[in-house]
Amino acid sequence: MRTVARVTLVWLAGYLLFVVLDLVWISFAAGPMYTRVLGDALATGATMGLDRIAAALLTWALIVATLVGFAVTAGSGVRDAAARGACLGSALYGVFSLTNYAVLAAWTLGLVVTDVLWGAVVCAVVSTALVPLDRRLRGTAA
Repeated sequence: MRTVARVTLVWLAGYLLFVVLDLVWISFAAGPMYTRVLGDALATGATMGLDRIAAALLTWALIVATLVGFAVTAGSGVRDAAARGACLGSALYGVFSLTNYAVLAAWTLGLVVTDVLWGAVVCAVVSTALVPLDRRLRGTAA
């Protein structure tokens, strides 16, 4: 399979998995925590317009592209992809959360820790899950 097609399929699978995992996380864990801490400053329901939804979709697309490029296809296997994914997730979510902590009075250190840990976990899981698909599409052993 051509490289562009393979990477696109791996990215698409990763995107779908990432969105599902993050939506479950937001719905059952992070959402209630953010609501408790941020209150009315949080965009939900009627304040969650198409522009904000598009921003979320683009954010997920960029995160998964980073994982595919630097953890899945660049790694030497599942363990390497998990480690690279966890490091990338910590960095990506850390930049977001630490910036919010620096500039938003309501943002708490608890949110920073929770976000960074979630970023590490979700990115490690997605990266790990994509390695067998990438290898299968390459025609190499999983």
